[in-house]
Amino acid sequence: MDPVDKTFDTVFYWTSKVQNGLKSTTDSAVGAASSLKDYVVDTVSSTVDSVISKGVDPATADEARSRFPNWNIVGLRNLVDSHKSVVIAGGVLTLVIGVGQYHSIMGSRKAKRRRAERLPNGARKDVVLLVGSVSEPLTRYISHDLVNRGFIVYITSTQSSADNKFFANEEYEDVKSLIISSKFQDEGFNRDQIRKFDLLLSSDHVPFQGASPNKLSLVGVVFVPDFYYPTGKFQSISPSMWENSFVQKSLVPLNLLSNGLIALAEKYDSNVIFLTSNVASQLCLPYNAPECITTCVLQEVSLALSRDYPALNVTNLRLGAIAITHNSTCKKSLGIKGDHIRLLHHKLFDLLYSDDNAAVDYVGFGARLLQLCGSWLPKSILQLLYRIGSFH
Repeated sequence: MDPVDKTFDTVFYWTSKVQNGLKSTTDSAVGAASSLKDYVVDTVSSTVDSVISKGVDPATADEARSRFPNWNIVGLRNLVDSHKSVVIAGGVLTLVIGVGQYHSIMGSRKAKRRRAERLPNGARKDVVLLVGSVSEPLTRYISHDLVNRGFIVYITSTQSSADNKFFANEEYEDVKSLIISSKFQDEGFNRDQIRKFDLLLSSDHVPFQGASPNKLSLVGVVFVPDFYYPTGKFQSISPSMWENSFVQKSLVPLNLLSNGLIALAEKYDSNVIFLTSNVASQLCLPYNAPECITTCVLQEVSLALSRDYPALNVTNLRLGAIAITHNSTCKKSLGIKGDHIRLLHHKLFDLLYSDDNAAVDYVGFGARLLQLCGSWLPKSILQLLYRIGSFH
């Protein structure tokens, strides 16, 4: 079994153990509360009886008790005990009615429509740049969702055979390519491409015949991770594999940022979003060193940008388990159903149009749990979890 699957299995096993412990603790607390309730009822009843006996003639008090046997604490308790089924049915009915009313009220509200802003004539004007590989499924899912919401999407392309095939067969005309160089030393080419992209955005566009010209606006730059990494121990990973992981997945984004992309984001007041996996960065699973190191580098780049450019809206969106397809490996082997990818689309849209994003945000099943595990669990416990996971 893959180390990622093993660790997920172990984490969720201990989570269920903790939940069972919390349940037993809750049951004990409920029992203690019931005993306290009986004690309070007995105390109040004795106090009321003493007050009545002191302030009222004994014969009058006895006559009142005989006429109205339920008009005291003990009587009310006896009445409830003798009609438990009625009380329970009434409580359940009240709960059902309350829940029904709540869903009726919440359902009557209009769902938030996440649609890109358009011109009065209906033309698209907002652009999103995706820095990533089109061979990564997540990049394609995000680009198609953004187009369906009304954006114009540009995806970086190195003009490889896979890139050319993708753009040649792309069904959406608003998914376009921004040609860049994958060579980290090729600074001049990428600088010229960013300059041409800026010129394209600031030029007049006529969306259709007869429409007045308009200019485009770059609302966001999204760095989409590539999840294809070599696995194995350090000595089994060749230098060429290390070079490919760093150059393609971390140094190329740095090349673009240092050759005009930051200035472009400042000019258009664009939101910059880094998508990273919280599994790789927080747990640092065995035999996944290239992914762990590259992911941590991108997270630190996001943090450094937010510190160096406080006026720039930079966010590191850390991902948990997300169900991209219905046949995911986690769902088959462990029964883990990640959050629907729709939540990622909604989160991205909200971050693109928000004026004050947090430096770090989370989306996906277990994203915050992984953060806590990596930050608070001692190294010895994490190693024990890895060891236990290897036996499953």
